[in-house]
Amino acid sequence: MLVYKANIDGTQSSLLVDNGVDMQYYSPNYSKDGKKVVFLGSKGGNANSAVLVCNIDGSNLERLTTDTALTTEAIFSLNGDTAYLRKPVSIKIIPPLQARHHTSLIFTKSF
Repeated sequence: MLVYKANIDGTQSSLLVDNGVDMQYYSPNYSKDGKKVVFLGSKGGNANSAVLVCNIDGSNLERLTTDTALTTEAIFSLNGDTAYLRKPVSIKIIPPLQARHHTSLIFTKSF
């Protein structure tokens, strides 16, 4: 998958990040000032996620995580210098509704 940025109506779309080596990108979040975007990526359909950040024009792409643990969300702090990452530590199936209960840890990564 590729990452594009566009106006809300779909006009003026431009490529932000290429998929490189079989990467799939998802869950983008913009910094409050609109200058950076943080998003998740996985390789070859693997459930484990990398957290990446780049400038809004796609430059300065940086991988924030080096582990292979699943990350379910990444967002910026209000001042934009830290990314908060949500990583589940356990998932339980709760009968009879088969609802999933997630226990998560929140990590931070400054850059």
